[in-house]
Amino acid sequence: MKSGQRWHYKLAALALATALCIVPSLSFAEEGESKVGWDVGLKMWVATWQAPLLFLSSSGDALAMKSQTTALLGPTATIGFKTSDSDWFHHVWFNGTYLTSAGDFDFDFNKTAYGYRSVKADRQDVNLIAGVNVYGGLSAYAGYFGSFQDVKYTTTTSTTVNREINAFVVGLAGHEALSDHVDLKGNAGVAVGSYQYRAQNSSGGSTTAAPKDLYGWSTEVGLNIHANMKKFDPYFYLGMRVQEYEVPQKLTNGQTLRYTDITYGPMFQIGAKF
Repeated sequence: MKSGQRWHYKLAALALATALCIVPSLSFAEEGESKVGWDVGLKMWVATWQAPLLFLSSSGDALAMKSQTTALLGPTATIGFKTSDSDWFHHVWFNGTYLTSAGDFDFDFNKTAYGYRSVKADRQDVNLIAGVNVYGGLSAYAGYFGSFQDVKYTTTTSTTVNREINAFVVGLAGHEALSDHVDLKGNAGVAVGSYQYRAQNSSGGSTTAAPKDLYGWSTEVGLNIHANMKKFDPYFYLGMRVQEYEVPQKLTNGQTLRYTDITYGPMFQIGAKF
């Protein structure tokens, strides 16, 4: 993806995520506080990314490269509908989150040994999730996860590889009040989907690979500190998130390599419930 197209994509996704924050409140304001609730915030993932970005032999062996820490940040919005006064299946909810890298991920490696001046990546992650409270603070959820990554390899010339992940995710999420102002929150999920890439060189040529199967998982746990106010409840969240996926690659000799990609780091969020 060229840099101009990249920023057009970012602005469009940012506008869509912002609309997720605004439109529900306009559409359902008359339903009343007891039936509809909102959670709108700004999320920041201070992430370290380790990915198999260099392939060193014809057998497909990959060098897992680790990036310097870079922030992924963007808006998140959740709308919840009260469906019951009992402890069972009492809410359904929908979440949209868009995160984009504040700067390029800069991957560390032995530049002299492999002939590259730099390997850098731009990345956007999208989540569209629907969930239901099963009992108390425990929810089950399902939805879509997408990650769109532009990896730029620079020698005397440059090549950009567009990596795209599209996956179906399912999991469990929960929260438990530790005090009037502090909640423990967490989630864990698995993903099944596809991985595809397209390489673009500086002369304008491109090569598109066939989609490959992808499997993954993620988990997050943290503390939510809030004012415990009725109509407008501001909060600050601090947690830790780990996200991993792998792409199995079967070789001509019958062996299977598993390219593992992992992102981890602290998660911050400021926002309000109303």
